[in-house]
Amino acid sequence: MKHDLFADRLVCGTPVADLLAAVADGVPPPDPDHSATCGPCLDALDRLEEAWRSVRTAAEVVVPPPKGVEDQVLRRVRDLLAVGWAPMVDGGLGRTSVSEVALALVAEHEAAGVPGVARVRASRVRASDRPALHVHLEVTVRWRVPIEAVAAQVRRSVAHRIRTVTGLVTERVDVVVSDVRGGSPAGPQ
Repeated sequence: MKHDLFADRLVCGTPVADLLAAVADGVPPPDPDHSATCGPCLDALDRLEEAWRSVRTAAEVVVPPPKGVEDQVLRRVRDLLAVGWAPMVDGGLGRTSVSEVALALVAEHEAAGVPGVARVRASRVRASDRPALHVHLEVTVRWRVPIEAVAAQVRRSVAHRIRTVTGLVTERVDVVVSDVRGGSPAGPQ
């Protein structure tokens, strides 16, 4: 028997939102003993899992930014350079300043595109006396990814992107993995 997934609660009293949250987060439902033996819960969990598969599939698709968006963003960031110390790049006709805020945005955007990264925040970008940068990132990785491999790819990608976009050298990219998303050791295997 199919149960109404648009109701607030199933006939057994379990909130549908709790089951949906468990499926979306890849964790067990709030009352796993009840859900494992309750017909309405089992039916709802199966149907929610089936529906959520397409969401997971869509979330894994890498969508490149539309042509010209990166240039527009960088132009806008240059307009906002009134904040903080800015490393300089000497060009033939003058100097280009890039604020630490702009560098943090470049680092965040690049790190977010690394497979296995669920969320990222550049907590700090420091420029040393020479034109070399130290970037500090906090990332949330997806469940079951090789953390050190993801962190290494974040380091390479961020250093390369900053060099490509700004001409500045990144001396160090520190990656702190502060959370894991999408499952748990007690969750579905």
